[in-house]
Amino acid sequence: MIYGANRVAGARGGASPLLAAMLEAKRRSGLTQGAIAGRIGMPQSNVSRVEHGTSVSSGGFEAYIAACGFDFDITLRPSEATLERSGA
Repeated sequence: MIYGANRVAGARGGASPLLAAMLEAKRRSGLTQGAIAGRIGMPQSNVSRVEHGTSVSSGGFEAYIAACGFDFDITLRPSEATLERSGA
């Protein structure tokens, strides 16, 4: 499961980057929760729970994004704290 800083949070609680990516993929695809669920092979209620803040596995995230017709990349970069400690 994806937890901590990467935990999918509900829109009212401040959307995480993962949730924002999922919702943007859904918006751009024009698909409904039901259509995404059908493509993934899970109940629509599960898709709804993920979109409203339930933790999602990395495989679930990947499946959701793929169901919307997108790929994703992960970029690692130094945090602000790391840059401040290094004097950069």
